[in-house]
Amino acid sequence: MQRFSEILFLFLLTLVGLTVSTKEEKLRCYCTKNTESVKCDENNECYTTGFCLMLDHPTHGRHYTCHSRGLDQDCTTRTAKSGLSVDVCGCKDADRCNLNRWPKSDRSERGDGADASAMNGVSTSFPLFTILSSIIVFTIFTS
Repeated sequence: MQRFSEILFLFLLTLVGLTVSTKEEKLRCYCTKNTESVKCDENNECYTTGFCLMLDHPTHGRHYTCHSRGLDQDCTTRTAKSGLSVDVCGCKDADRCNLNRWPKSDRSERGDGADASAMNGVSTSFPLFTILSSIIVFTIFTS
């Protein structure tokens, strides 16, 4: 009977992990400027189900953020409220793709504590974590 309860526990743990992992995962974007709709966290990141953006302003330099909608193409030019042309580029192929594809320029804001060489991390795969933790729990219970 104890063996059955161990197997049932392991099955339920795996089922919960797979259920959580099938929810829509959010894309992690590099973020340098808070707005009304986007808040950068302490790691200079924001999260979205949409796109990571890079905005290259002629006087303010590059800013990075999240956006819920994408662009018709990789990059486009938009007119800011000031009347200046701003290049806007978007991506959604990997975490922090906005910084990796369009690195900071000399005009970009500095001193935000972000190290561009450390921006190549990949998010942890939750299904893999669930499977490994299930194996560990199973090993503990069967030994």
